[in-house]
Amino acid sequence: MDMKEKITSAALSLFNKKGVQQITTNHIIDDLKISPGTFYYHFKNKEEVIRSIFQLITMDFSKIFSFPLDSFKDLIDIFKKIWDLYYKYRFFYLEITTILLKDPILHNLYIKNQKSKFTKQQRLYKKGLEIGIFIKTEGEIDYILKNLWIINDFWITYEFITNKRLTKACFKNGLKQTIHFLKPYISEQYSKQIQDLMR
Repeated sequence: MDMKEKITSAALSLFNKKGVQQITTNHIIDDLKISPGTFYYHFKNKEEVIRSIFQLITMDFSKIFSFPLDSFKDLIDIFKKIWDLYYKYRFFYLEITTILLKDPILHNLYIKNQKSKFTKQQRLYKKGLEIGIFIKTEGEIDYILKNLWIINDFWITYEFITNKRLTKACFKNGLKQTIHFLKPYISEQYSKQIQDLMR
């Protein structure tokens, strides 16, 4: 792991523990016990660090959407991996609106990634249709996926506002919410397997 990766990793850990607003570049520098010069050689400011973390987010999600979908179990596994990533990068999704409003460059990157990710989700859903996981829903795919996006990206905010804390159970609730939202669009033969596979 090179220094840039170490800074990014340390920042991710600190942001997850205390939130973006409470962590400054000095906190990251102190946590790593490096000189300010070493930090600023790699990053100009905190916003650049967050952008570096966002690159990891996009790469990790891209890997998940490249997994093969050959069975209903595969679909559940993909959703489980997605929610593992929401936990891993929880600070970002908890503070997503503030972070994006503060950094127009990151906001543009998020929108660009949103379009790319949406295309990958469409392919995944259409594959599910082909192999009989989903029932045909003429003209509804985009609406289904947009609602799914809203649930996923903003579930953490909902949990925090409701419970005033984030635990792993909150993310399991998010996974359940995702699956139960999709339940009306899942073939009956597979909907009966949901409870077993969600354990």
